[in-house]
Amino acid sequence: MMDLSQCRVLAVDDTKLNLDILVNTLGKSHELAVALDGATALEMAAESPPDLILLDIMMPGMNGYEVLERLKRIPPRPRCRSSCSRPCPTWAPRHGVSSSVPWTT
Repeated sequence: MMDLSQCRVLAVDDTKLNLDILVNTLGKSHELAVALDGATALEMAAESPPDLILLDIMMPGMNGYEVLERLKRIPPRPRCRSSCSRPCPTWAPRHGVSSSVPWTT
C-alpha cells in the first residue's frame, strides 16, 4: 500500500485563495500541483498523472464537469473528488467520482 505522503495531488480551482489554503495544508506533506483552470489541469494530468485530483466544479470557461469528462480519457484514470457548494450525490457516481464534498471558503 502506498504511503499517503507519497501521493501526487492535483488541486484545480479558479480561486487562488482556495489553492493557497490547500498548498499551506497539504504542500508540506504531499507532492502537490495546482492549476487555476481546466485546460491547465488537463495538460498537467496528461504530463504527470496524479493519484488524486481535488477539482472545483464551478469554474469559468471549462467547468469541473467538463474537466472530469476529459480526464476520464487520460489513462491511468485518477481518483477524482469534486468540491461544490451543494451536494452532488446523483451526479458523482454516474461520472466516476468517488465522492463529492461541500467546499467552504
